[in-house]
Amino acid sequence: MNVLDWVRNLSFYTIGPEIFWLSCIIILFLFYTLYRKSARYIIGGILFLLLVSIPVYVSLYGGVSLHLFQEQYTLDGFSTLGFIFIVLALLLLSLSVLPEYDMNEDWAAGTRWFLFTLNVGFSLYIMTATKHLFIAFIALELLAFGFYLMIGMTGLQEHKTRYESAVKYFFLGSFASAFFLFGTALIYGMVGQLSFPQIRSWVFSVSEGDALWLFRAGLLFVFMGLAFKLSIVPFHMWTPDVYQGAYTPIAGFMSVTVKFSAFVVLYRVYIEMLAPSEFWAQHGPFFFAVFGILTATVGNFYALGTRDAKRLLAYSSIAHAGFMLLAFVDSSVQAREALLYYLFVYLAMNVGAFTVVSWFEKEGKDTTLDAYRGALRTRFFPSIFLVLFLLSLAGIPLTGGFLAKVFILNVLIKSKMYFIVLLALLNMILSAYYYMRWIIILSGQPQGRRLLKQNAKTSPSHMGFVIVLVFCTFLIFQFGLFPATFLNFIRSLPFP
Repeated sequence: MNVLDWVRNLSFYTIGPEIFWLSCIIILFLFYTLYRKSARYIIGGILFLLLVSIPVYVSLYGGVSLHLFQEQYTLDGFSTLGFIFIVLALLLLSLSVLPEYDMNEDWAAGTRWFLFTLNVGFSLYIMTATKHLFIAFIALELLAFGFYLMIGMTGLQEHKTRYESAVKYFFLGSFASAFFLFGTALIYGMVGQLSFPQIRSWVFSVSEGDALWLFRAGLLFVFMGLAFKLSIVPFHMWTPDVYQGAYTPIAGFMSVTVKFSAFVVLYRVYIEMLAPSEFWAQHGPFFFAVFGILTATVGNFYALGTRDAKRLLAYSSIAHAGFMLLAFVDSSVQAREALLYYLFVYLAMNVGAFTVVSWFEKEGKDTTLDAYRGALRTRFFPSIFLVLFLLSLAGIPLTGGFLAKVFILNVLIKSKMYFIVLLALLNMILSAYYYMRWIIILSGQPQGRRLLKQNAKTSPSHMGFVIVLVFCTFLIFQFGLFPATFLNFIRSLPFP
């Protein structure tokens, strides 16, 4: 018997990932409370464990499909990819944020921040594994609570804009939570159950009538709650304000991780639970096509008029969420692979872009696009990375962003939604305009060249940023040039 078989025979094997997350949180909390001076070493140890946990998780759980608590919780391909995605995003975020606390020797604040981050990571993972609406709601609330604190308290310098962003996200997020919970209550009132397999059985057994329409109203409210997290139009207005006021690496982390977990919940609700039924097979594709293309169009049009880098990336995030939503027009394996591929590519290019913006912020520059004028001549190293990320976001060939959009277009073509394909192509042209405008600004004539050189000399170490940028660039070209590697890995995982 090898080590893997021995571990699989342990009684707590099925809840091993949850034990891992909770153990990291509890250990860090205890050391923060009792041995605060040693907290930095514990954080380093936890980061190492998180890095090692990715291959360990794939070895132990990558090839198995486990259903727990009467199929209310599952370990499958989504939870495996969710674990990888969340841990990668958390490690990249830590490399961007923790060096600031280290240089200022304020590890008490750094430990508090990392504690919030681990709680957010645990909540995100629960969302990818649950098949129960109320568990998904609890995970969403824990997630939102963690982000309220992260937005308002990250960074050593106090900024009123961060507090303002946290308050905005809190109040608007409360409405989204109310929508989700009200929809859950309606569904429970009609079905008497909240687990996805039992709801699916009820959908196929009930006949058309008032009860079914109330059930659909409940699903609409659930979608509204998830649409807020995904920045789907018309629930997108909080996004630019919160991203602009939040600490920049937090905005990047938030823009990718929430999308992954919320899209997995939406996939389980729609594709696994509803799509096989006649009503949803007929009306669902049109519903998601309309909201997807509307979201992409609104996000792109707003981005055309903004002159702030973080707001531009926020509107870009809205547009990309709309593109990802188009994958739901089809319930095929191809559509699922297109969605997952897009999410992982988006992790690399968006976290990378926000990291460069954070780099420039630390050198004393504001976030207006004019502050980047001529940066390719004065700050070549971070600027060339930003150019690569913007090219990928625009969908230029040889980058992962290009293939991600091609896969979504293939799904639309397979579903014979040719008009939506045309609108999607027009949106790609719109997005390319404002990404290229930023690149032109980067390559323009610099202003205040002497000041920029002085700031470059006095800027702190950016080794964490360098690692993040190099890794994200590697992923962009890995996905763009060798997509089969990731697609074959997805196909090796068990999905419902």
